[in-house]
Amino acid sequence: MTSAPTQAMLAAARGEGFHIPYGGTGSYQHADDVAKLFVQAALMPFDGAGVFNLKGEIAHMREVIALIEDAVPEVKGKITFDDVALPFAEGADDSELIKVFGSVPNRSLQNGIAGTIAFFRQAAAAEQHS
Repeated sequence: MTSAPTQAMLAAARGEGFHIPYGGTGSYQHADDVAKLFVQAALMPFDGAGVFNLKGEIAHMREVIALIEDAVPEVKGKITFDDVALPFAEGADDSELIKVFGSVPNRSLQNGIAGTIAFFRQAAAAEQHS
């Protein structure tokens, strides 16, 4: 269910509409940034065990959709959502994570959405040429 914003980006890359079955405010991380953090965690020396929050960028679904529409203007008004928040905390304190890891990869939501849509478009073009 939480992949719905990414599914909306895929639909937008195809020029199609999409309905996201939830809304509210959420925390967004780019998969590549999370993967880099996991690799960093695996390679760094650390004694004991730790539990950390990954904050990402906090945004309302309206903002996510606006950024999708900025990247693909032809889908303006075709990406919709139910304004019912999922039962998750709105944001997280990642200060302990930053204390241990120092810098944390965190691309902007705008760059993440635009890059994801560009990736989907490139993948579709490559598939058509194969």
